[in-house]
Amino acid sequence: MSRLMIRVLDGFSVALDGELIGRFPTERVRALLLLLAVQPTLTIDRAHAASLLWSEVEDAAARRNLRRCLSRLKKLLGEAADDIVTATRQQIGLIAADPQGAGAHSDYQQFQQAVGLQSDVPPLTLANGELAHGELAAGFYLKNSPLFNDWLADQRAALVRQRADLLRRALVDPSLSLAEKVRYAEVLQTLDPLDALARQTMLRAEGNPATLHHFPAQVTPFIGRKSERTRLLDRLHDCRMVTILGAGGIGKTRLALDVARGTTHAQFPHGVYFVPLVTAQTERDAITKIHRALALPSQGEDMLTQLIDHLRDRQLLLVLDNVEQLSGRLGFLSRLLYQAGDVKLLVTSRDVVGIAAENRYPLTGLTNLHEASDLLWNAIRRITPDFELTPTNMAIGAKICEQLHGVPLALELAATWINTLDLDHIRAEIDHAYSFLESSLLDTPARHRSLGAIFEHSWLLQTPQRQEILAHATIFEGGFDVAAARSVLGASVHDLRRLVEQSLLGSERTADGGKPRYSLHQLVREFSAEKIHDPHPIRQAHADYYLALVAQLEQQLISLDARAASAIIAADLPNVTAAWRWQVTQNETAPLCEAVTALTHFFQLTARYAQGIRLFEETIEAFDDDGDDWLIARLYHGCATFRMWQAQHDASLKSAEAAHLIAQANEDQPLIAASLCSWGRSLRAKGQFIQAIPKLHQGLAACAGSDTYATEAEILTNLAEMTAFAVSPYEAAKSAEKAVVLAQQSGNKIIEAHAVNILALVRSQTLHLTDSLRLSNEGLAMSQKIGNPYDESLAFSMRGRAYSRLGYFAQASDDFQTAIDLCYAIDNKLAEILAKTSLTMSLILRESFADVLAYSDETFALAEQQGMAFYMGVMLWARGVTLSIRDELDAATDALRKLENLAEAHRLPYFLQHWARFQLSHIALQRGENGKAQSLISAFVDELLADPICMYGETKHILIGYHVLTANDDPRAVLLLEHGHKRFMRHLSHITDDAHKRAYRNCIPKNQRLQNLYRTVCLT
Repeated sequence: MSRLMIRVLDGFSVALDGELIGRFPTERVRALLLLLAVQPTLTIDRAHAASLLWSEVEDAAARRNLRRCLSRLKKLLGEAADDIVTATRQQIGLIAADPQGAGAHSDYQQFQQAVGLQSDVPPLTLANGELAHGELAAGFYLKNSPLFNDWLADQRAALVRQRADLLRRALVDPSLSLAEKVRYAEVLQTLDPLDALARQTMLRAEGNPATLHHFPAQVTPFIGRKSERTRLLDRLHDCRMVTILGAGGIGKTRLALDVARGTTHAQFPHGVYFVPLVTAQTERDAITKIHRALALPSQGEDMLTQLIDHLRDRQLLLVLDNVEQLSGRLGFLSRLLYQAGDVKLLVTSRDVVGIAAENRYPLTGLTNLHEASDLLWNAIRRITPDFELTPTNMAIGAKICEQLHGVPLALELAATWINTLDLDHIRAEIDHAYSFLESSLLDTPARHRSLGAIFEHSWLLQTPQRQEILAHATIFEGGFDVAAARSVLGASVHDLRRLVEQSLLGSERTADGGKPRYSLHQLVREFSAEKIHDPHPIRQAHADYYLALVAQLEQQLISLDARAASAIIAADLPNVTAAWRWQVTQNETAPLCEAVTALTHFFQLTARYAQGIRLFEETIEAFDDDGDDWLIARLYHGCATFRMWQAQHDASLKSAEAAHLIAQANEDQPLIAASLCSWGRSLRAKGQFIQAIPKLHQGLAACAGSDTYATEAEILTNLAEMTAFAVSPYEAAKSAEKAVVLAQQSGNKIIEAHAVNILALVRSQTLHLTDSLRLSNEGLAMSQKIGNPYDESLAFSMRGRAYSRLGYFAQASDDFQTAIDLCYAIDNKLAEILAKTSLTMSLILRESFADVLAYSDETFALAEQQGMAFYMGVMLWARGVTLSIRDELDAATDALRKLENLAEAHRLPYFLQHWARFQLSHIALQRGENGKAQSLISAFVDELLADPICMYGETKHILIGYHVLTANDDPRAVLLLEHGHKRFMRHLSHITDDAHKRAYRNCIPKNQRLQNLYRTVCLT
C-alpha cells in the first residue's frame, strides 16, 4: 500500500512513499493537491474545484480541464493512484490514511486534529512546528486563476487566526510558567505584532529578567536576528552548551549578548556572566578570566577545581566570547559541565570547541533583506541624520546588502563612507574590491577595523599547509567536492573539516543528500586570492582535473547512465568552463580535443544551448583559424546543433557549412559525415526537406568504409523523418529500422532513443498503430532514463499521434500537453512547434474545430517567427480544413491558396500541395462547382489508383475523391472506393491488438462513414 504526504504548513512539498516529487506535469496539478489537502474531508465538489482552478474559462471547458488535470495526477502517482485518489461524478478527493499509514496524509489535517486535542498536545509543540513557520503553501501562486488565489489568501488568513487563537489560550493557562508563556508570546507576535495579550506577557517577563554580570553596554541598537534569537533561546532551554559559529564580523557577540538578555531569573536564578576571552592564549588564561568574572580568587594551582566547587550548586549561564584562538585547549569545559550540572554555556567562536556537549549554531549574514537594509540605514543615519530614503537609495542599498551577503560588520563599514561617496559609488567600490571597506573609528577593535583585518586574524590561526589550501581554493568556481580538493589542492578530508569548523569554508550536501560540496564565502575568497604567489601551477592543475573529468564521462553520456553523468558535470559546470577557458588562453588544444565531444553531449542533453554556443564560438574566435582543425570543426558542428534547437536556422547552416569545409580540407571522412548530418538536419529544421535529403545521402556515402555507426544511425534517423513526409513512410521505415540497429551496435543510447521515436512516427503514418505505441513507450522509457528532455518530448508527441489515430483523444491530449510543457522547460522551439503541430492534427481528428483554429494560429505565428515554412504550411492546411467545415468557404480558400504559394516558393514536400488541392476540391463541391472540383484532383486520383501504398491516400482524401467523382458521374469513384477498402483492411491488419483494432474501426465518424460506403460497394 502507498503513502502520500502533502506538506503545506512549511513551504509546499509532496512525497510519495518517502520520495519527494520534484516535478509536476503542470502547476494546476499541484494546485489541485493543495486544494484537496486543506479540505476537512480531503474531498471537494468537482464543479467547485473546476470553477476555482479555471475561473477564466466556461464551465464545460473548466470541467474538461479538471478531468485532464485529474488524469495527470493519477499518471504522476502511477500504480499508487488507486490507493490515494478517489473520484465520482460529483466529487474528487484523496483517500484518508488508514491505521497502517497507507493513503493520503496532510500536515494541515494533522494540525487541525492536534488543535482539537488541546489538552493532549502542548501548544509549544505546535508553536515550534506548524505555528512558527511561514504562511500556508508559502510562495505558491497560480497564474490566470484569480478565484483560486483569492481562496488561498482566505485560507492563509484563517490559518493565522487559528494559530493566534491557540497561542492566546496558552497565554492564559494557569498551569504554564512565565518562561513558557514568553516563548508563546514571541511566536504570537510574529503572527500579530499588535496583540495585547502577547504584549502584556512580554511586559511581565521584562520585569523579571535574569541578572546580568559584566555585560558591556551597547552604544548602537541591535537590529534583526529575531528568528535566530528565538532558536538560540530554545536551544539553551534544551541544551547545556551552545556555540555560535561564524566568520569574523558576522555578529556572533552581539547576538550572544541579545540572547543572554532574553533569559529569565527563573532559568538562571544565579545570573548570567559575560566572559571575553579574546586575549586568552592558554587554558589557564581562560580559567583565570572566568574566575575574575565570578569574583573568585585567581590564585592557586588547581583553579579549575576551585571553579567547579563554586559552580557545583549554582544555576547560571556563562557567555564565553571569542574562543577560537583557544582551539584544542578548552577540554576543561567538558569537566565543568559534567561536575557542575546546572551550569550552561553560550560560546562564540570562529572555530568549533570540539567537546561532546557542544551544540553548534552556524551563523551567516542577515538573510532577511529587510533586516540587512534596516541595519545599513541605521548605521548611515548615525553618521548623516538627515539621510533621505528615496526609492532610488533603497534600491541601491538593497544591492549593497546583497553584495555584502548581509554581513553586519561589512554593512557598518560601508556606511562609514556615506559622507565621502554617494551610495552608488559605494556600491561600485565594493564591486571593485572588498578591501575598500575599512573604518577609522577610534573605539573599533583593531581586528574589526576592516574586513582584511578580520580575515588576517583567521589566517594567522592556520597552519602553513592549510593557508596554502585556503589560498588555492580560490581557483574553484561555484564550489568543489572532496575528489577535486584532493587532486587539485592536495587537501585531506581532515583539512577540509577544520576549515569548515573555522567558518572559512562553507559545506553543504546536494539536494539528494549525496556528497558534500565546499565553497568559499566571497569575502574570504577575495582576501585568500591575494595570498597566491604564482597562480599558474594551480590554474593548470584545476584545468587538467576538470577537463579530464569531462573526457572520462564521454561514454557514460551516451549510455543509459547519461543522467548521472550530466549531473556530475552540471554540479561543476562553472569549474569546467573556467578550465576550458584557461586551456584556450594557454593554447593547449589536446585536452580540449579530449573533452569537446563529451561537452557537446552534455550541452545538448541538458538543453544548455545558449551556453554551448557562447563557449564554443568564443573558442573558435580565440584561435582565429590557428587552432587544431579537428577541434574547430567539432566546435562548429556543436554550434550548428545548438543553434538548430534554438531555431536559429541561418546561423546553424553557416556553422554546419564551416565544419564541412574544414573536414573536406583535411579529408576526414567521419567528420565530413558528421558535418553533412548537421547541414541536412539544419535544412530539415527549416522544413526544406527537398534540399536536405541530398545532403544526408552524401553523409551516408562519407560513412562508407568507416567505423561510424553512430553518425550513420543519426543520418538515417533524420533521413527517415524527412522521407516520411517528402517521399513515402514505407521508404522511411527502412531507414528508421536500419538506424535503430546501427545505433544499438554503436552503443549510443541517445541516438538509439531518437531512432526509436522516429520509427514510432513512421509506424503511426503507415497505421501500424500497435507497433507505434510500443515503440513510443520504449523511446519514452529510454529518454527518461537518459535524461534527454528533447527526446522525451518527442516520445510523448509520437505516442499522442498513435493515440489520436486510435481515437484515444484524452490520452493523446495529455501526451501532447506534456510534450509542450517539456519544450517550454528547455526552450526548444523546434520541439515546441512539432508538439503543437501534432496536437493540432489530433484536434482535427477529434473534430474540436474551435481549438484547431486557436492552435493553428498560435503555431503558425511561432513557425513564421522561426522561419519554418513547412510547419507554416501544415497549419495553413489545418486552418483551411476547419474553416471549410464551418462553411467559412472564402476564408478557407484564402488559407489554402496561401499554402499553395508557400509550398511552391519554399519547395515544400509535394504532399502539402496535394492536401491543399483535395481541400479546395471539397470547397468547390460545397459551392456546386462540380467540374472545377474534379479538375483539381483528377491527376491525384490517378496517382492514388496506380500506387497501392501512395502516402496521399488517407481516409479524408478517399472520401473527398469519392464524393467529387460521384458528383461528376466519374466511373473512377467506385474504383477509388474499392482501393480505399483495400487500404482500410490492410491498415486494420497492421493493428495487432484487438482493443486497438476496435478503437480504430470506430474512432471517428469519418471511419464509420467510410465503412458504410465500403459495405455499399461490396453489396453491389
